Amino acid sequence: MELLEKEFVFRGLKYEQRKRTENTAIYEQYFIEDDGGLSFLSYEVFHIRKQKESFNVVTGIHFKAKELLPSNEAFGHYAYTCKDMKRAEIRFQELEDKYANVTEEYLSVEVEEGIDN
Repeated sequence: MELLEKEFVFRGLKYEQRKRTENTAIYEQYFIEDDGGLSFLSYEVFHIRKQKESFNVVTGIHFKAKELLPSNEAFGHYAYTCKDMKRAEIRFQELEDKYANVTEEYLSVEVEEGIDN
C-alpha cells in the first residue's frame, strides 16, 4: 500500500503532516511565496481513505493500492479546514471516533463547504 507522503506540494500549496494515525491525518497548509518562502494558511484534517488494488479489463489500466487525499467534495463530510491547531485537534478526535470501527467504506459524497472558523 502506497502511503500518503509526509510533505508534498499540490496545486501550488505545500503540505506538511503534523499528526497521523491509521485513519486520520492533520496537515499544515502553506502558500508558497514567489521568493520560495512559506506563509501559513490553515490545517487540513481528514479521514484517510484507501484505494484497493484493481485492474480495469476494458481499459487495461492497473490501479495501485494507495491512500488517498480528500477530494474537494469531501470537505464538510470527512475532511475539514481549520484555522488553528486546537480546532484541528477537535476535528481529528471526532474523525477518529467516527471511523474507529470502520474497515472499508465507500461513501457517496455530496458537495458541502467544510471550513471551520
